[in-house]
Amino acid sequence: MQTPQPQERKQLLGQLIITVAVAVLCISVLFAWLLIRDPSLAWFASNKRAEVAGMQVGTRNDRLCLEDTITVVPSVGEITYNPLQYLRGSDGVYREVTKDASGGGDEAGTIDGETYYYVLDSDGARVPLRLTGLFPGEELRVTVRFRVTGETPIAYRLSLSDFDDTNGRFTVAEGEGNTPGTYSLLGIFRARLLAMSASGTAPTYTEGTESGQYFATYDTTAGTSVLTADPFTVVTGVASPGNGVISCTFGIGIHLGDPDAGTQYYALHGTTTNMLSKKQLRIGSLTLAEDETAGGGV
Repeated sequence: MQTPQPQERKQLLGQLIITVAVAVLCISVLFAWLLIRDPSLAWFASNKRAEVAGMQVGTRNDRLCLEDTITVVPSVGEITYNPLQYLRGSDGVYREVTKDASGGGDEAGTIDGETYYYVLDSDGARVPLRLTGLFPGEELRVTVRFRVTGETPIAYRLSLSDFDDTNGRFTVAEGEGNTPGTYSLLGIFRARLLAMSASGTAPTYTEGTESGQYFATYDTTAGTSVLTADPFTVVTGVASPGNGVISCTFGIGIHLGDPDAGTQYYALHGTTTNMLSKKQLRIGSLTLAEDETAGGGV
């Protein structure tokens, strides 16, 4: 192969510089277009790192027994990522664990016969279960497992409760065409039942009253958010010892709404690109309880 002459090298170098410049410009334009199309993608960068207290997970009936592990699978659309495992400690708190011992966390226990270790955050603290540090379009698919002791069936209800949006409120100012008021992050989070299965006979279940809904709606006339329900019911049903271990999978995700239809966040006018920056929402509890509204139900 012949060595390019100085003039040829100069031309090749010039073409390379132009190619790189065009590529950088295209990437910059694409990123800018994404932010214009949905500026919230930038808002949540800091929220992803926000420190939020973990959830309380438990039961309200001695016959309903939660298993020691909770699995969380992050997803965007049909794309799913590596599952996160949470193991219940002796204090009843579920914390993130990994099979990788190099992170410095103490041994947490075993899952399916394999040893797991606690995941530590940047401060060296164990990481509790949190279900709100998300980006728009992202969903956490949570699998909770439970069983029934005793000899008779029992009506059950799995719900989310104790919502805290003290640091998750934002204000739209007065202005022509605006929808002024103080609104909540609750209006962009929603939860839905995804699947139910069991190691034994199939469980009886019904999608919860609130499943598929947002945690709150926006009343633009009153300038406020209206909580859908607290507790927010994901699923109800009747379980028996013959079901074995029952697995319930539900999703929690951020959905801004439909921009064309003007629903949820898109119903608000006069918002700014940093309005949701550093805002936080906490879901305080995930509870499995006897469904007393079922009137026995068995």
